[in-house]
Amino acid sequence: MDAREFHHQLEQVLREKNPAALRQFLVTQGQWPEDTTMDPERAMWTMILGKPALAPLHQEAHAWLVAHGHPADAAMLRGDQSQKGTGGTPPAKAKSTLQKPSRKPGGAPGSKRPSGPKKKA
Repeated sequence: MDAREFHHQLEQVLREKNPAALRQFLVTQGQWPEDTTMDPERAMWTMILGKPALAPLHQEAHAWLVAHGHPADAAMLRGDQSQKGTGGTPPAKAKSTLQKPSRKPGGAPGSKRPSGPKKKA
């Protein structure tokens, strides 16, 4: 499965809002080991908030993360700098299981950067 198809299927699983289904999908795809200690519910809401295509679920995801003690994760993923440094585990912890390249600090989730050298102005 190529990356585009993987992300399409991941979005479908995330829309179900079923942590067990997400866990099974990620294990089946080799993204998580069978004996993972990742919290699939927290990972699910973190991934939902980090995916622009799932914008209709962002408010619910943000509320879940805040209600379950992860306000810094929620704020970082939404780009709210006022919550920076309030504790919690960075959302990259959950996202790193997808083996995506990490983004630079301050970059917007889902932002696309040019892959070639920078052009001079």
